[in-house]
Amino acid sequence: MIDKEIFHMQLSNEQADNCNKQFLYYSDKVKSSPYDAEAVNGLGECYYFGYGTAKNTDEGLKLIETAAKLGSAKANFNLANIFARETNYEKAVSLYETAADLGYTDSYFELGNLYRNLDSERDSDKALHYYKLAADHNNPNAQLVFAKLYSKGEIVPQNSEFAHKYFEKSAKGGNEEAQFQTGFDYENGVGTEPDLSKAVYWYEQASSKRHKEASYRLAVLNLRSEDKNTKENAVKLLEAAADNGNSDAMYKLGELYKYGSQYVPKDLAKSKYYFDKGSNLDNGNCTYELALIDKDIELMKKAERQGDINASVYLGKIEEGAQHYENAYRYYSKAYEKNSPDAAYRIGKMFELGRGLNFDIIKALELYSFAASNGNVDSMREIGICYAKGKGISADINQAIAWLSKAADNADAEAALFLSQLLMETGSEANINEAEIILTKIKENNISEIKYKAAYYLALLYTKSERYADAFWLWSELAENGNRNAQFNLAMFYCFGLGANVNYEKAKEWWRKSAENGHKAAHKYYNILTKNKLEELLFKKEST
Repeated sequence: MIDKEIFHMQLSNEQADNCNKQFLYYSDKVKSSPYDAEAVNGLGECYYFGYGTAKNTDEGLKLIETAAKLGSAKANFNLANIFARETNYEKAVSLYETAADLGYTDSYFELGNLYRNLDSERDSDKALHYYKLAADHNNPNAQLVFAKLYSKGEIVPQNSEFAHKYFEKSAKGGNEEAQFQTGFDYENGVGTEPDLSKAVYWYEQASSKRHKEASYRLAVLNLRSEDKNTKENAVKLLEAAADNGNSDAMYKLGELYKYGSQYVPKDLAKSKYYFDKGSNLDNGNCTYELALIDKDIELMKKAERQGDINASVYLGKIEEGAQHYENAYRYYSKAYEKNSPDAAYRIGKMFELGRGLNFDIIKALELYSFAASNGNVDSMREIGICYAKGKGISADINQAIAWLSKAADNADAEAALFLSQLLMETGSEANINEAEIILTKIKENNISEIKYKAAYYLALLYTKSERYADAFWLWSELAENGNRNAQFNLAMFYCFGLGANVNYEKAKEWWRKSAENGHKAAHKYYNILTKNKLEELLFKKEST
């Protein structure tokens, strides 16, 4: 059925503002010129809609019918709308065609709607024909519909370039939806070359007409600016979009206030306020963030029901950690069906480890490959490790280094650590130097336990390179932090004067601590030194 909102039987804005004057004008005009078709139609509209006079649909219809017989294109169009609303589509089609023949080109658009949407009149070829006529006569609504048909590949073959052309035509005609879509095309390079300045322009046009999405997209683009005033204006745009019911804007505001910045103060109460508003509008992203803040598992389940991918993965991890692998797989699968790279990685890991699924390293690699190609850094690391160890794929040190480097470039410290070990094993001076740079960076820029692993491998690198003074300080740092291997090695350094003066008491002390921490060989070395059997230690040093 046709949407009643498409009927165009209303006066222009100027006429609507002067209803009384218009009624008097048409009344006088009809009295003096009873065969003036447009005046008769105008007076009919006043009666039919109650413009400037009491509403009288019977009198209005009678006048409009008279005007149509007198040859008024607008009157024929009005009658067609009336018959369409009364579902007399055969009569409506005839009147629209008459109006079009008389030059009222908006009829083409209505004919297109009839032939596209009504079961009794459906004819795709005719619909396309009339939409094209209306679009070529600069009807913005027809240009918008025509663009959508080509954008979606409905009735016609999909053609993004053609769609963009008509979106922009409609946008220039003032259609706010087309203005938004034209901005989107320019932002994302759909059917045209990307042009952010044009995207901003069209978003601004649509936003000025209170288009929800346009204000949001404009704000997002403005947030990328380096200018503080532009960023502050972006926040105002987001607030306007949020007030207009845009839940994505609510989510963005929640994020901004959650973390704070130079132009938005950190305010957890405001953050929760916007997340809560968005959650109530069924925005899963907002519910997910709210669940994280409140540590509320029921909210997380709500976010998952609302379709939030991150919530599905989050719940999957909880179930996997509890060894409820069937539930974990179910959650991950729901996210993977929506092309979540994180979910693909988690399922891949389940296949690799045989957690609730039959071990299948080939399937795991397929999932890692999908996830990595979509930006999942964990999968990049896993692919690199598989190449390094020849797991499910032929060992290839160059491929291993390439994949681990990708992960390391994306701030994956574990990948960087593994990469440094591979580089060290090659024995190449250039690779060893690169490994040193990587390990130093991890050690200096991480606060997690992995920095101690980096320090350990860096100490090994220095030891193998006979840079004993550098190695000594690292072994000392690690030994103080309770690393039994570092304690063992530090004892060796004291015993044989590597990077420090010979000090048997300190050597014994560190071997004792290492032994107490479970190092199997440390107890033997401690006993040897305690019994002053240095020649045996020297032999062990040489053999080591």
